[in-house]
Amino acid sequence: MDAQRAGGACERRRRRVPGGRGRPARGPRGAEYVVLGCRAAGPGCPRRPRLRRCGRALASRSLPAADRAHRAPAPAPALFGCRAMALRRRLCAWQATQRAGTATLLAGPVDGAPQRADRIQGADRPGWGTLVKVAYLTPQYPKVSHTFIRREILALESMGHEISRVSIRPSDAGVVVDPADEAELHRTVVLLEAKGELLRSFLRSLLARPADVLGVLFDTVRRGLATGSGLVRPIAYVFEAAALVALCQAREIEHVHVHFGTNAATVAWIAGRLGGPRYSMTIHGPDEWDGPERHLLKPKIEDSAFTVVISSYGRAQALRWVGAEHAERLRVVHCTVDDPFFDAAAPLEPQQPMQFVCVGRLTPQKGQLVLLDAFAALLASGVEARLVLAGDGELREVVEARIEALDLGDDVEITGWVDEGTVREHLLASRCFVLPSFAEGLPVVIMEALALMRPVLSTYVAGIPELVVPGENGWLVPAGDVEALTRALQRVASTPVAELQKMGEVGAERVRMQHDVVVEAAKIDELLRASAADDPV
Repeated sequence: MDAQRAGGACERRRRRVPGGRGRPARGPRGAEYVVLGCRAAGPGCPRRPRLRRCGRALASRSLPAADRAHRAPAPAPALFGCRAMALRRRLCAWQATQRAGTATLLAGPVDGAPQRADRIQGADRPGWGTLVKVAYLTPQYPKVSHTFIRREILALESMGHEISRVSIRPSDAGVVVDPADEAELHRTVVLLEAKGELLRSFLRSLLARPADVLGVLFDTVRRGLATGSGLVRPIAYVFEAAALVALCQAREIEHVHVHFGTNAATVAWIAGRLGGPRYSMTIHGPDEWDGPERHLLKPKIEDSAFTVVISSYGRAQALRWVGAEHAERLRVVHCTVDDPFFDAAAPLEPQQPMQFVCVGRLTPQKGQLVLLDAFAALLASGVEARLVLAGDGELREVVEARIEALDLGDDVEITGWVDEGTVREHLLASRCFVLPSFAEGLPVVIMEALALMRPVLSTYVAGIPELVVPGENGWLVPAGDVEALTRALQRVASTPVAELQKMGEVGAERVRMQHDVVVEAAKIDELLRASAADDPV
């Protein structure tokens, strides 16, 4: 590469470096940094070294009154620091290969795993100098079933972005059991915890921009009445959006990324219309597909900086609601599994007990009642087995009643809410993971089971067939079919342990290839940087 081209590339990457106004960020000796230098420039480029302190927790500082009403972020625990350092080592290795013109990534555990050349498609990425202050907005955070959001946030912070955690509602009391989620709980701003601030933020917006605010309020109410959302909910969205705008202004947040395209995405969309930062969202399903018009999916996708979907199936569903000119906004970024699952993987023992495990909320869409009927039929056929239902939810009393009616009290266990480590223990103690869902996006727990080398029995629903391949790493049955599920359970019970182990190994490799946390978070990173640089997505 000639010097002129290298210098031009480096100059472009000088834009929007927080804290430095184009100069290298500096700090006390011994602090942790990542190199964000120009990958296009050679070692001799005078502008190439550029350092930025790695963000773990948001820095505690004096904030305007609008922000002091919210929780102050707390320092991250040692658990987070260790995982952040591991991610940084992998990211630094990846950045080095990018500058060398390759597309290689450390795929496995950090300590000496072999490199793969097929983990990243394309080595041409936006400049590493464009960092973004981002608010990660969710309907409720932290939450037992949302550990993948925590992984994504941690990976982006390891890349240098400053991430504020923002939740619409507080976490359910007594439900957060994972130590890492406990740490996140104290770092999360909850909009509905400061209801007085909602009103003050709305009134300040109204006084500053009366015509715009009233126009947005009337339009939101009109859309809400037209889609059956009523009157109160749209008004609440506007108040929440005003509080979000105030928070973003107080923390100088440049971008809001939302997980789930439902109410939280509506708040971010309204916030943008009230003068807030640009926004993007990750659509998971199935709620968005059940009510796309009620959730205003079309205008939210069209007005977003970009929209992420977690599977090809999800992207196809989103394309049903937007015009072809917006198709490029839709990008597939998979949910991920972290290294602890791969590191904990263990082969099946020759005398492994015949245990099945189902991890998930006890809700109608997860299909636990169908599973109980099929499991009772399996036992009636003479197979000795045990079933663990790891989770809790609104259907628990109904599930317990079904267990009693089928006389399965000695063969089925309901654990209640469990942390990530306990989930791993239950998966490793089982021969097969079972999830007979009626509706899904692409369940992260399937990735976790496969990462632990346990085959999966699930249904032909949504994005599940993109990961579970019958005969290779698991079995698929039609959703709601008790007889088909019973036959599949019998096939699992009759399959030799050596064959189950081989299927698990194939599944683990498939998860490594498609759901690596560094690879998938890097896709979000690229989209954020391109959006910040006003480049087309």
